[in-house]
Amino acid sequence: MNAKTGFEAWREKNPSFPFPDEFRIMNDGSMKATWNHIESGWYQLYVSFTWDADGRPVEGTMEEEAIGQPDYYSRSLTLLNEDALAQTLAGYM
Repeated sequence: MNAKTGFEAWREKNPSFPFPDEFRIMNDGSMKATWNHIESGWYQLYVSFTWDADGRPVEGTMEEEAIGQPDYYSRSLTLLNEDALAQTLAGYM
């Protein structure tokens, strides 16, 4: 029996987070998951995270914007590991 890796293993550890809106298999075999338009209060979040072809976490990004106020507040961050991905999504639940 094969152990789960990549997104499957991360998801098993974090079942309460929203399911990604999109999955994309890249030319090199890596897998990118994307969460679009997660809303909380006056903010919306866009997140993407990539696992390599062997299931190891690569990195991701998050973009946060104020809804309806593009000049008010926004930020973009690099997510260096799966813990940062989990912390980012947890902040919007």
